[in-house]
Amino acid sequence: MRDVCFNMLDTEMAWHLFSVFGKLCPAVLGQQLMHQSQLTMKLALVKKALLSVFLFWHKLNLRAYAEYFLFFCFWLLRDEECTNNQQQECDQENRVYNEFMNVRRKKNFVCKEKIGKEIVNVVDGLELHTNVFSPSEQNKIVNFVHQLEKQEQAIKQRPVADPCNHGKGKGRVSIQFGCCYDNAPEENPPRIRRDIPANPIPSILQDMIRKLVELHVVPPSCVPDSCVIQIFHVGDIMLPHIDNDDFARPISIVSLLSECDIGFGSNIIKQGSDLSGPIAVPLPVGSVLVLKRNAADVAKHCVPAVQSEMILIIFRKIKEWNRPHGFVVEPNLRRLAPLSYESDDSYVLPFDVKTPFPTPPATGYKRKAWRLGPRLFERSTKRS
Repeated sequence: MRDVCFNMLDTEMAWHLFSVFGKLCPAVLGQQLMHQSQLTMKLALVKKALLSVFLFWHKLNLRAYAEYFLFFCFWLLRDEECTNNQQQECDQENRVYNEFMNVRRKKNFVCKEKIGKEIVNVVDGLELHTNVFSPSEQNKIVNFVHQLEKQEQAIKQRPVADPCNHGKGKGRVSIQFGCCYDNAPEENPPRIRRDIPANPIPSILQDMIRKLVELHVVPPSCVPDSCVIQIFHVGDIMLPHIDNDDFARPISIVSLLSECDIGFGSNIIKQGSDLSGPIAVPLPVGSVLVLKRNAADVAKHCVPAVQSEMILIIFRKIKEWNRPHGFVVEPNLRRLAPLSYESDDSYVLPFDVKTPFPTPPATGYKRKAWRLGPRLFERSTKRS
């Protein structure tokens, strides 16, 4: 026990013990040792002095003093350990709080279109959360995705080129976890294949889901249990679509590697190998786009031809009656709870939505020219 105490002491604690107990027997320690400065006192020398005090009390059969000395050593070590633990907990709490407050949110998107006989804000329910994932977290996720792409033979459901991709690129790669969503253009409509066993969600993606819930990006009542990793190469696109109602709302889209624009609208038209629509939302790297209400069920969303390699990770929750056979929710995704902080939604992001393409005219030769391309559309507008 004595050796354990002395080995665990550092300079500050040893000096404290020396200042308390050394004064009780200065004759043993020596006057020169008593006048040493705390800054110049070496740890080995202090421990040697304390050992002399301990042996001196044992020699005089003062076991009570010796036992009290050891008890004081352990008390000091325990107190120091508690202080360190409290400091670590405080640092961790401050880090989490700063991370939460660093997230910027935009929820007031507006894009009104005529749906039937009514004017509707088709992007109602669209939310953009920036600074959700730090650069270090992004690097880990991107490296993981690249490893998946290289080790596709080790995955049960191999990444395949998306059959709905018609851009100039070589075809975006999709990797699915949690379920197999079949959107191939065959006789059967797009659906979740309940007969195909699902690949479990990797731990790094589970950590992403946990963070989305903690930072108030995704509600705890709709924790995602499936995801799709989509790797875009130069020229690849995502055609306009509305996510199948087999998935609950909201739907979360994480952007990595490079910034991209996601187009929204009830009327998005394909121009050659590119897409055009009424509104496009810039999606910075490390940010999350959340789709619910009209943004998920009324407006279609798409990705125009990308200019550089990009990764989108789409998180969705499967409705219980559409889950694959044998589906089990990951243990780490159960009972997730958001942080007890209040988010500030009043912050206005330094950028706004943009309309990179003209809104299509309603009827007539102008609409036909708009379909043929921007140049013909400009000529037709000049004629009028």
